[in-house]
Amino acid sequence: WRQPQLVTTATGSKRLEGDTALPAEWQLRFVINLRHRTIRLQSILSEFVHAMAGTDPSDEVFGDLDPPVKSAPFVLRPPFDENEVAEVEKQLCSAVQEGLQFLKDEGARKFKERYFAKERQTEKRAEESELNDTQDAATKNAIVDGQPRPYQLAFFEKCKESNTIVHLGTGQGKTLIALLCIRHFLSDLGDERDPCHRGRQAWFLVPSVALAVQHTTTIRANMPSFKVATACNTTSGSEKARDGLASAQVVIATHGSALDLFRHFADIFNLERVNLLIFDECHYATGSHGYAQFLDTFFHRMKPSERPRIVGLTASPIINVKKVSPGCLEQSLSEIEAKLDSRIVCFSDLGEPSKECLDAIERNVDEQLVTFDNRQVSFLPLPEHEGIGLHKTRVKELNQLKNLYDELGPCVTGEYCSDLSKEISISKYEGETANEFERMVSHLKALSTFCARQSEGREKGQTKKLVMLENLLHDMLTSGLDPNGVGLVFVERRITALALHSFLRKIQMTRRNDVGGTSSNSIRCDCLVRQSHQVFKYLGRIHKLGSAGEYEEIVKQAERDWLHQTKNIRSVLDRLRRKEINLLIATSVVEEGVDVSACSFVIVLDGIKTTKSYVQMKGRARQKSAKFFCFRDTGSKELTVPLVDAQNIDRQITEFLLQREENVAISGNVMHAVKQTAPVSVCESDALRTGEYSTDHAHADRRSAKSLLNHYFLSLPIDSATRSSKSAMKRHLPRFDDTSLILPAHLPPEIRLCELPAEYLFLRRKTREELLALMAVVRLHEHNLINDRLLPLGRIDLTKVLTKEVLREFPSPIRVGKRVSPFLEKNQQMSTMYLYSLSQEGTSFNQHRDVLENQRCSLGMLVLSKLPGEVSHQSFAFDQTELGLVNCRIHVIKELEICPKQWKASTDFYSVLINGRWRRRT
Repeated sequence: WRQPQLVTTATGSKRLEGDTALPAEWQLRFVINLRHRTIRLQSILSEFVHAMAGTDPSDEVFGDLDPPVKSAPFVLRPPFDENEVAEVEKQLCSAVQEGLQFLKDEGARKFKERYFAKERQTEKRAEESELNDTQDAATKNAIVDGQPRPYQLAFFEKCKESNTIVHLGTGQGKTLIALLCIRHFLSDLGDERDPCHRGRQAWFLVPSVALAVQHTTTIRANMPSFKVATACNTTSGSEKARDGLASAQVVIATHGSALDLFRHFADIFNLERVNLLIFDECHYATGSHGYAQFLDTFFHRMKPSERPRIVGLTASPIINVKKVSPGCLEQSLSEIEAKLDSRIVCFSDLGEPSKECLDAIERNVDEQLVTFDNRQVSFLPLPEHEGIGLHKTRVKELNQLKNLYDELGPCVTGEYCSDLSKEISISKYEGETANEFERMVSHLKALSTFCARQSEGREKGQTKKLVMLENLLHDMLTSGLDPNGVGLVFVERRITALALHSFLRKIQMTRRNDVGGTSSNSIRCDCLVRQSHQVFKYLGRIHKLGSAGEYEEIVKQAERDWLHQTKNIRSVLDRLRRKEINLLIATSVVEEGVDVSACSFVIVLDGIKTTKSYVQMKGRARQKSAKFFCFRDTGSKELTVPLVDAQNIDRQITEFLLQREENVAISGNVMHAVKQTAPVSVCESDALRTGEYSTDHAHADRRSAKSLLNHYFLSLPIDSATRSSKSAMKRHLPRFDDTSLILPAHLPPEIRLCELPAEYLFLRRKTREELLALMAVVRLHEHNLINDRLLPLGRIDLTKVLTKEVLREFPSPIRVGKRVSPFLEKNQQMSTMYLYSLSQEGTSFNQHRDVLENQRCSLGMLVLSKLPGEVSHQSFAFDQTELGLVNCRIHVIKELEICPKQWKASTDFYSVLINGRWRRRT
């Protein structure tokens, strides 16, 4: 081997080459940064590598090994000088020698893993860079350009004066009005005597995580001086996250996370420090929705003079309306106004809008009804799945395939069954056996083969519905009429979205292979549904792919092709906005509020279910002269709202709001108390009477009690075998009877049974169960089984309870300090500790110990200071569920000198012990 030489090529460029006598069978590449210039070096090792590795060029380890970086010949482009060339030669030789030495010491396989590791690092840096670019682009797109329009300022002035529900159509600037309100109420512009200006936070409540992500990006982009935080079920569980939320000026929260935070952490989150509450899609504030619960539990309990300002945003103030009358509309609107303590404001309240305003809010959406009759095409019925030895839970899942087969035909169903057979996993939780699972996979493959045969006919396995959809997508995306077209297809079921995505993706791949390359007028689709991996149990890719290991490239490719993967809503919508994809198939996850400004057409494939959904789906078409297509099967008996009826109802609601007299409905506490005369206990009696229970730091009512109860029991340490079986888990969960609640068996017998007093037995079943659950929550708290936040006991809570119980046994008082380490000084080498051994004896305990051959080992207690002398003479016994009666005794003291390393080993062992008991990884 000799050093590379500078060679001038026939074209005049110059490059470094090694010994040209060696065959170019394997290449190493090194990246060298020289004077801010990236120079790619390519050198030849070939048989030198194989000789040192003791391998043959044709073997499976090295023979087919692709270079870790894409091929790019090293070329030094002028100007460069001799010093630069010498430096390059020096670094190149050093890198080559390092690689060869590693190869010689570690062998070929280690050598291969090392270079793949480098490649993974390069890819990771590239992905992080791409993610940052994506986030920057999303932030840039979220910036609101221009000044607010006159009608937006008029709405803003109304919001400053009183609680207001802003009724504007989709895409007409409700978010900008919210931004103006946030800036006003969080600034020093208002009167300090006004309670709406004394708070320090604005809370923006939304009904979905997608909206939380969108509004967070928008507020951060337009108000960079404010600290903004997001609260959802995955971002508010830790103490650090809650501290971040408490210190934020603007909090965007889903209604569920807001309820949990205000219920369990009332010392941190309360409406006394909130001066603005914004409810997006506020028409949900009825019934038992989270919005209604939040308002009933926290807002309406405050004095009117101390309540924060409320701003509601909605495009459809009435939901689930199929027939309208003045009385019905007035009742529905009054209910929402009372719940939000607000008044609905629309253009009629702002005076006559100017021509400029009308031009800004009017969008000409071309609405068309697409009719078809699926009965015109018939196929053989799908083979039955009952009575073929499948697990009982699979019957319901496979019924989904029947609906898919009837709606879209064997072509789509066959492709989806093929994907499903590759991605489905055994349902261990439901107790599915290996044989039942094999029959399930075989049945899916048989369905795929059956559908393929059905697709060979004249209709090509497509129903009229699918044919109409394909033709429409061709006209809108691939015909060239609108090269920048972007569309949304709304479907009712998750399985429909996934199957259509699989079908269109395979069609596009086939056309790409036939034509070569990717055409700008092609369908580039993606789908977005909730919990796609739970359409069948189970479809998580981890069950099939496992960890990457040596086959990382194969696994990564499989992950990219995985149909039932959980997708990031923000990343998918960003790709749609950047037009990397031009078609999104989705369920209601993007139906409400999600801004897709690039959308030029919307297709409602499964018909309109409610007027609210009609308004929301049509509102996704944001482009001028956008199109809205509603599919309707004339031969189907499925109940849907005809397009004409939805248009008429929407128009009647709008006209009613315009003509409605101004009135403001102020609500009181809408909680209805239930009276009780026969008390169970004082606290339980009060809870049943009022329908709620409060501690110093938390609050619960009958609607939230059930979830709190399940939260407590699911947090208890249960072995993995029990958690993986539905029947076994039931024994560890509360069981409701008609008038009573039985708590799990690990609790003391005297508190397990909760019986509802006689005066509550006339209530409907759901209400009875809620009251029983509330009784159980009160009982658990009274017995110190949940903490003052009404949450399961944490480590600190357990320490307090155990310390209190232990110290009660000793006659002399013991002061428990907060010292947690014997090494208080930085350079302390040794420290004095005291060791107590704990002996445990018992018939069953001794049998276990002998079988495990522990050679009379025992646990010990390592403490920082001496315990009282009577401890060494103390003995006690307890009855353990599995081991029976166990007698314990603390033996005499032993004084030790330990170093920091020994202390760490002791604390690590404690972590292993405790984590093992709680089935946690260490």
